[in-house]
Amino acid sequence: MIVNLALSPAPIVTGIGACIVDALNQTPAGAPGRQCLLLPTFQIPWDNCDCDGQIALAIQSVYGSDTFPAPFVRDWHLCGPHWQVVQAIVSVTRCVPPMDDQAVPPSCPEELVAAVTLENDRTAVRQALVCCLTELKAAAPPRIGSWALQPSITVGESGACAGVETVFLFSVPSPCLCG
Repeated sequence: MIVNLALSPAPIVTGIGACIVDALNQTPAGAPGRQCLLLPTFQIPWDNCDCDGQIALAIQSVYGSDTFPAPFVRDWHLCGPHWQVVQAIVSVTRCVPPMDDQAVPPSCPEELVAAVTLENDRTAVRQALVCCLTELKAAAPPRIGSWALQPSITVGESGACAGVETVFLFSVPSPCLCG
């Protein structure tokens, strides 16, 4: 059996990650210092979220579909369903003001600065995803089929980190599975 790695979603996800980094560089805080354009995990670890922040992407699942984004539920044929749907996540985390040594919470102005930074990140990520996914679909030949954005949720605080995670989906043509 020969595996066609050209059909892997990894280069698409890393390209989208580079696009998001470019967009984050246009925000007042700039792109986070740690940039992991594809991690091998379902859940993105914050082990290295330091004050430089982190952007990380991961592929959460891949499944067959004949009608995006619904999973394929009939009997598989030799070449499987028409599309493979890739569910990926992008996570941007930053430092947020912690309590001080006397357990005094940060001031409201400090919290406001952190909140505005995270909202700038959320906006930049969503705009970059729309632009990048639109370009990939409009390419000649198209690199992806359909795409969709899920809500961008606020995550954390964990330690002194908080952030925004956005799940996005896109489809690529299914390869023939056997033969």
